[in-house]
Amino acid sequence: MILRDGSIIQQGTSQDILLNPADDYIQRFVRDVNRGRFLIVDAVMDAAGAATGGLPVLPTGTTLDAAVKQLADAGTEAAVVADAAGRPIGTVSQRRIMAAL
Repeated sequence: MILRDGSIIQQGTSQDILLNPADDYIQRFVRDVNRGRFLIVDAVMDAAGAATGGLPVLPTGTTLDAAVKQLADAGTEAAVVADAAGRPIGTVSQRRIMAAL
């Protein structure tokens, strides 16, 4: 929750606030935040449905910083995002991650 002069300006998860600031005040407030440390792949992934065979797997909750490193180490452009049970829930690409950063 972000307040200004005792009034709630925006309420939501860190993902929501960083990706969708409610106004110019919030946008200025989060401008210098290192998004890679706080945004997670779940917030920027494409829903499951695309072919996922052979892609590296990132667990849900992986930060964008960690995802970029893992994709670079694997030499791939995309990865599967999997839930705690290991089921694919989406895919994320380097392009999508870089756009969010």
